[in-house]
Amino acid sequence: QGFVVHSSVHAVRKDCHVVWHNHHFDTTACSITKFGLLPLSQEAIVLLRQDVKYHPFEGSATDLNERERIAKSLGPTSKVLILLNHGPVTAGETVEEAFFYMYLVTLASTWQARALAAVGGDLSKMNIPSDEILKAALDRVKYEDLGKDPSATYNEAEAAWNGIARLMESKFGAENIYC
Repeated sequence: QGFVVHSSVHAVRKDCHVVWHNHHFDTTACSITKFGLLPLSQEAIVLLRQDVKYHPFEGSATDLNERERIAKSLGPTSKVLILLNHGPVTAGETVEEAFFYMYLVTLASTWQARALAAVGGDLSKMNIPSDEILKAALDRVKYEDLGKDPSATYNEAEAAWNGIARLMESKFGAENIYC
């Protein structure tokens, strides 16, 4: 299963050296809904700036012939793909970039799942931003290239990765998590 998903991206996206895929409860739940990832949180809005793509469910991803269709669904520029009824795939030039997209997908999915549960799944009871507010929010997203601007002094993806690494080191000990 992992080979089909990961190799489909690596085969066609030479700009993506890292592919990340998960089956987190909330990300998978979000992939099962017909409305997909909604613009409910800051994290979701950053992802929308990255042009989230979707791939239809074809069952367990073990058919090598599906690789071409997954690659086509991702397209030449997107780095976030939701495999419907399965879970998300993120890609990046670096581990930090792919991780950061997955971190955002996971947070956005968690907020969405909890909000939907709180209102019994009734979208009419959700605070979904208007198109005007959404456009203004999208215009404010400054790290769409995740620090690739050479004049930038802050790389959001790298900062998030380093923060998580420090957290894991303090919890488990660096000597226990690095080979």
